[in-house]
Amino acid sequence: MRGEQPCGLVTSLLDEHLAEIDQRIADLQALRGTLRSARDRADQAAGRGEDGVICHIIQSVPADGH
Repeated sequence: MRGEQPCGLVTSLLDEHLAEIDQRIADLQALRGTLRSARDRADQAAGRGEDGVICHIIQSVPADGH
């Protein structure tokens, strides 16, 4: 068995990577929920003939972020 990695080490590394991926997925799902909510509020405001609050925030931020 010389030169082979112990199976426990390999499965531990795989578990770490899976946990990182799961966290990234959860973070992206939370971000998607936030963006979807902002989009829905913008649609509702537009339906009332108003500008969405989020639109004003985005429009007031300079393109370079400063």
